[in-house]
Amino acid sequence: MSKHVQRLILGLDFLFNTLYIEEIFIHTFKQLSMKININAVHFTADGKLKDHISEKLSKLVKFYDKLLGVEVFLKLENSGQVRDKIVELEAKLPGKTIFASATEKTFESSLDAAHEIIVRQLKRSKEKFKQAS
Repeated sequence: MSKHVQRLILGLDFLFNTLYIEEIFIHTFKQLSMKININAVHFTADGKLKDHISEKLSKLVKFYDKLLGVEVFLKLENSGQVRDKIVELEAKLPGKTIFASATEKTFESSLDAAHEIIVRQLKRSKEKFKQAS
């Protein structure tokens, strides 16, 4: 193999690696720039729960990269002897806000259910945005 071909291969390899690193940087920056506010209503949320919520919701930018931020409301519902856990999500998009709410026995399962709802809505919003453009 000639030196010119080797240089070309090395140059292309460098270019692809640079583009890949740039893509990772942009994605990470978007995750960091999205604001997540967690509000525990009438109780104090555990640090591990807040970390879990932040970690899970920071990945929402994969579904809609123009996502500005997410407000999270954690509530306890007294229904009989068991206290249900409610998670409400409010995702802010440019010119629009979408909502999701779920009630389960644990905050983690409520978050999972509300997350699924918000992901569906984000995908739908992204499709509508693409069709309008």
